[in-house]
Amino acid sequence: MIARMMFVRAVVGTAIAWMLLAEVCGCREPLASERTEALSATEPQEQAKDGDATAQYNLGICYYNGDGVVMDKAEAVKWLRKAAEKGHLQAQTLIGAFYFQGDGVAVDKAEAIKWFRKAAVQGYPQAQSILGSCYFKGEGVAEDQAEAVKWFRKAAEKGHPESQGMLGLCYFKGEGVAVNYAEAVKWFRKAAEKGRPESQTMLGMCYFKGKGVAVNYAEAVKWFRKAAEKGRPESQTMLGMCYLNGEGVAADKTEAVKWLWKAAEQGYLLAQEELEKISGTVPAEQL
Repeated sequence: MIARMMFVRAVVGTAIAWMLLAEVCGCREPLASERTEALSATEPQEQAKDGDATAQYNLGICYYNGDGVVMDKAEAVKWLRKAAEKGHLQAQTLIGAFYFQGDGVAVDKAEAIKWFRKAAVQGYPQAQSILGSCYFKGEGVAEDQAEAVKWFRKAAEKGHPESQGMLGLCYFKGEGVAVNYAEAVKWFRKAAEKGRPESQTMLGMCYFKGKGVAVNYAEAVKWFRKAAEKGRPESQTMLGMCYLNGEGVAADKTEAVKWLWKAAEQGYLLAQEELEKISGTVPAEQL
């Protein structure tokens, strides 16, 4: 039988990396239209020089992305820091991310934590999420899963999907809180319904294994498919195995091979192993 829980460890192991990337991008994305408007005239640059925190933030983002100005990360950091020092939450979070990653400044995770915390204590969910992830993995602070759960919960209760998913994982694995599959399912569902593929994968597995919900292969397939279509190799593998074994869908080896191949092409070992196992039972042209 396939080791169906292997992908859970993969999701947990890579959670922090994708979360930080998602949050850094997420801090900029809402202001994309503002960037276009801002660079249509010199007034916003003048406003930034006059001390307007929002203009300073926008100008810093423009320098970072090279939108309307020559890309200059040092200049980006300069303007974002000015906005951050005035209490601009997104700027504080981005400055923290730059220090965390060494982007435009030398890596300094303690300095990163300082800026993440400034925004987090003011209730900014993106910063709360990242601060939680830092505690979860001991990045820039001593590892403290209970503290991680505290910050994940604050952001999750504001509807932040990445934190909802991480809080679900904590309940699922018993990290920072007692294992509670029903609570895990609750938070996975909230994030999954917002389209977060990692949580769709985990919700599918809960239905598949009967963790916190009754076993329901059809419902598992539904959530595996949503994540598989977004390219998640764990869900592509599970969807392939459901087709192979006729669990939640009619058995279809052609469809099974299709999804296993998608995961295998991403280097997902479990899918590669399953393809090897079935290679003798599937026509060569389907492999």
